[in-house]
Amino acid sequence: MIFLVVFTPLGPMLAPAFGGCMASYFGWRSSFLCLACVLMLLLCLGISCLKESCPDTKIERKVSDDALTILQDRHLMTLVISAMMLGSTIQVIVTNVPYVIEEEHGKTILVTSFFLTGLATSAILGMAIVPTFMPASILQSSNIALALALTCASLTAVVAFSLAQHFSSIFCFFLQTGTLLPPCVYLSTMASTPVANYAALMGAIGGCISSAGCALFSMLGTRITAFYGGKGLMLTVFGLIVSACMIFWAGFGHNPPTWALEADEHAPEADKKDQTPAKAGC
Repeated sequence: MIFLVVFTPLGPMLAPAFGGCMASYFGWRSSFLCLACVLMLLLCLGISCLKESCPDTKIERKVSDDALTILQDRHLMTLVISAMMLGSTIQVIVTNVPYVIEEEHGKTILVTSFFLTGLATSAILGMAIVPTFMPASILQSSNIALALALTCASLTAVVAFSLAQHFSSIFCFFLQTGTLLPPCVYLSTMASTPVANYAALMGAIGGCISSAGCALFSMLGTRITAFYGGKGLMLTVFGLIVSACMIFWAGFGHNPPTWALEADEHAPEADKKDQTPAKAGC
């Protein structure tokens, strides 16, 4: 599940980089031709490789009841909204960075393409930060990842007003993107844990909320960037990250449900050894 969530935000970060290179060397029509070929390939793979997994039995389920259950669960909706805001923050950065680079600093579209590729690389490297802390549960992983994202957001807000804008833009965007993906992935994974029986419905609800949120916050970030430039974009990102962390800790972190407190398969071996004598004594 984690790998599926990881590659979802990487697409919007890598696509502009490849699209910029193709537009520079082969013209803007080349992007549409490439997309058509990719979609045809996916269609062929889907037809040939995906098989029916549902048994030949009639399944009766009231989708409306399941959807209502998800929407009424405060903990699940807190995770979905927090992950949506963090994902929207990545989208705000990717959408408005080209404007800052090309308009404020006068760089070419190729520079923007390589810069966006670097952002995607920093996000991938950021996913390696949290596991080094060896957390015992996904809840601890989420708390560590959110704390790192909030720390880096605060640091970039200070840097944006204390250093030259050209340097601070490059430094801050890499730092922000590299620390935003881990909490987004962990929160989305944790939200899917208790709803495995209707994960597709959970994904649909989360997708609708994420799509609406990304569109709204992207427009907001674009308007602020147009008026205040790179520093305004950094402060927008800072505000979104702080808001996402406050929503998570207010609606989930200080009173998590029972399923979130259970240790995952990477629990320390010492805990397992402590349980062995008790079983032997029985």
